[in-house]
Amino acid sequence: MISTQANRSKFINSCKTFMAKYGLDGIDIDMEYPAAMERNGPATDTVALTAFFKEAKAAMSGKTVSVAAPAGYWFLKGFEIDKVVTHVDYINMMSYDFHGAWDLKVEDEDGTAKPHTSSLDIMDAISLYTRAKVDLSKVNLGMAWYGRKCTGESSILSQTEIWDEIKANGIKPTFDSKTNTYWYNRGNDFVTYDDTDSWKHKTELAGKYCFGGTFVWSLDLGKKHESVPRCS
Repeated sequence: MISTQANRSKFINSCKTFMAKYGLDGIDIDMEYPAAMERNGPATDTVALTAFFKEAKAAMSGKTVSVAAPAGYWFLKGFEIDKVVTHVDYINMMSYDFHGAWDLKVEDEDGTAKPHTSSLDIMDAISLYTRAKVDLSKVNLGMAWYGRKCTGESSILSQTEIWDEIKANGIKPTFDSKTNTYWYNRGNDFVTYDDTDSWKHKTELAGKYCFGGTFVWSLDLGKKHESVPRCS
């Protein structure tokens, strides 16, 4: 879809038609992931995606154009994030799913179950973006309104499912102050998730490092979250 200018133009025009029809404010593009060898993404995706955002922003006057972008080096290297940021209104940094059952297939991982929304990993992501000279005021920090169950396979649990499971089974979750996440074990399951305290910490982190705001994935999985404080 982004490999040629003609293809990009066709898609951009279809977006404009769709937005006009439904009175939408803009579009958010989530391409997972350009130039990713695991998904047979050609290396040419990287520059083509930058060209797409440049052309989309120019063609969509008065509309918001944003991008969902990874928070880890492995997939972020497929983006010219320092260039993309100049052609979008903001970046939604997907600062979740850092870990999961897939870690068992990663050579450098030790196989230990880890929280998928660790604030330590978020700090590494902040470093990646600042080293790329991305203005964090144009970046929104992602909040996960779901947990991950890690056994042989990784699965998603909504906040309601987590709270119901905790209540029904008398589980006492553990708050990990190093990663600012919650976790519990039930049988062979390891469940990692966020709750009020850890969301509050991440919101304050977004304020401390002058992010433009926060966003959640996703509304149907969680509860209302507080807005990010202003940077001082």
